[in-house]
Amino acid sequence: MHLPQSPEAGVSLPGTNTTRLDGWFRAAHTLWIALTILAVVLFVAGMVASADEQLPTCTAAGVACDPVELTAEDVAVMRHLGVPAGAVVASLTVLERVLNMTFFAVGILIFCRRADDWMAILLSLTLVLLGMVVFTSSGNALMRSYPPMSIVVTALGFLAVAAFVVVLFVFPDGRFVPRWTRFLVPPSVLMLLDVYPGQGRLPPLVLVSWLTFAAGSALFAWIYRYRRVSSGVERQQTKWVAFGLLGTVGVVCTWLTMALAFPPDVPGVARTVALLISCLFLITSGMIFPLSVAFAILRYRLYDIDILINRTVVYGMLSACIVGLYVLVVGTLSAVVQSSGNAVIAILASGLAACLVQPLRARLQRNVNRLMYGQRDDPYTVLSQLSHQLRSTLAPTAVLPAIVDGVARGIRSVPL
Repeated sequence: MHLPQSPEAGVSLPGTNTTRLDGWFRAAHTLWIALTILAVVLFVAGMVASADEQLPTCTAAGVACDPVELTAEDVAVMRHLGVPAGAVVASLTVLERVLNMTFFAVGILIFCRRADDWMAILLSLTLVLLGMVVFTSSGNALMRSYPPMSIVVTALGFLAVAAFVVVLFVFPDGRFVPRWTRFLVPPSVLMLLDVYPGQGRLPPLVLVSWLTFAAGSALFAWIYRYRRVSSGVERQQTKWVAFGLLGTVGVVCTWLTMALAFPPDVPGVARTVALLISCLFLITSGMIFPLSVAFAILRYRLYDIDILINRTVVYGMLSACIVGLYVLVVGTLSAVVQSSGNAVIAILASGLAACLVQPLRARLQRNVNRLMYGQRDDPYTVLSQLSHQLRSTLAPTAVLPAIVDGVARGIRSVPL
């Protein structure tokens, strides 16, 4: 995308005219304004409906609940434990509204700054709809209070998710790179249309297989674009948005965990505790994406995103490994001793996980550093490889370029 030089932006983002709207910008602006107004109206109506509910009226035995939505049974469990349910619900509501307003504000900002670029309009509309319709419980409250509104809320939610899929394949310049990726979008959107309302008719194996293939293709396209096509500025943009996508991955994984391990129709203390933790994690993870997009477009040079990505990847993988190890040990020992509630097993698994934290973190850190920075931490290896390269037959005029290229690749200062 191309943004003009301005004191607020600090930098201008180069681009081409490939995403210029020309004669279509009036229609695009009209559609953007109409959908934004509709989303805001639904959001406000949902907040009113939520306020009328006072505490959640969604129940496991009645209205279908979202896996990460507080139910009446969860409120009853909190009261039984002596937890002030009203204060918890109010706190989560405030945090959720902050998340909604962050998506909305970033979307409006992008539209105001670059209203003549279709990629910017698509991205801003995606953020607005995600914040006003998808990442909010107000839509669920509205559908419970006014069931006929379910069609409108579901349609806008699907449009937001479909637009997000398109953004994944065309950011940041609005082009499909490689070109064959354009053929992955229509079937992906059709599958989302089948599953999004919650009445999927496709076999789960088909759906999961295709979405996995599409996600892997999108990742390949990002890497290909980064290494072969993107300019220096676009690479920085890509890094920021890639970091933001880690937040969306966290949201999806948390939602799936709650849906599979702690569904609403199995209430209890374990689900309530897991739900409260998940809600905080969802809000935190969800906030990463709009803020990263804002930095990618406006202020990408203010911070060293490489360090942020490095630490996020290391500690995310470390957490996943530790949790997986804990579940594996507890599950294996419980099956051996035919007991699922033995405290000794839990203590043993916790101790084993704690002992492996530091060596596992060190190994992960070395591998991630090597992936991102090359062999800066091991200069002996860099010099050895350079020496081996220089021992080969080289023309005198090729020696200096070979040295520069070897050192640059060794410390990963050029894209590989």
